[in-house]
Amino acid sequence: MKKADIDRFKFLKKNSVTYFNTLKATDRKRTYIAKLEFSSYIDLIETIDVLLKVCIEEMVYGAEGASSRIKQDPNIQYILELVIQLLPKYEAELLDEIRPLLTAKENQPKEE
Repeated sequence: MKKADIDRFKFLKKNSVTYFNTLKATDRKRTYIAKLEFSSYIDLIETIDVLLKVCIEEMVYGAEGASSRIKQDPNIQYILELVIQLLPKYEAELLDEIRPLLTAKENQPKEE
C-alpha cells in the first residue's frame, strides 16, 4: 500500500466512529440494529397502522398514482417484516395478564 492510501485509511477509520453510528452490530453475523424513537405506544401503533396500509395499497392498487420520485415498487415483504419487529408483543402479554385483574367483579367499585 502507498503511504497516501494508508493515511486515507487511517483518516477514514478515525472518523468512522463519529459518522457510522446509526447501525449497531449484533452478535449475529451481518446483522445490525437501528434505533427507532416513538413518543408513545399510540405513536408506535399508528406507525404500524400506516405501514400496513401502505402494504394493502400496494397489493390492491400497485404503483398506480405513485409519486414520480419513487423509482422502485415498495418491497412489501420487507415492510411486513419490519412491522413484525415493531409489534409490542411483550406489552400485549402484560395486558393479557392485567386485564382480568381490572375486569374482575371484586375489583369493581361498590355502588351505594
